[in-house]
Amino acid sequence: MKVKLNNVGIISNCEVEFVPGVNLVIGNSGSGKSTLMRCIYNVAANDFADSDISFGKNTMSVRVDHNDNTIEYTRSIK
Repeated sequence: MKVKLNNVGIISNCEVEFVPGVNLVIGNSGSGKSTLMRCIYNVAANDFADSDISFGKNTMSVRVDHNDNTIEYTRSIK
C-alpha cells in the first residue's frame, strides 16, 4: 500500500510505501507519525475536516493506492 499526503497537518509532502507483514513507523516527536496514521483511517472513514489542512494552505490531498484500487481525497477551503 502506498500513501501520499500533501498539506495535511504538519506534513507538507510525504510518500510512504507499506509492505505486506509488519511495518514500523518511527520518528521524532512531532514528525507526523500520528498524522499519517490518522489520514489512513480518515480515508477509510471519509472523515476529514478543514482543520486537517496545513496551516496557511488552502488545499490538502491524500492518495492511497492498495492493490489495484486507488482512493484520492482532496479538501479545499476558501
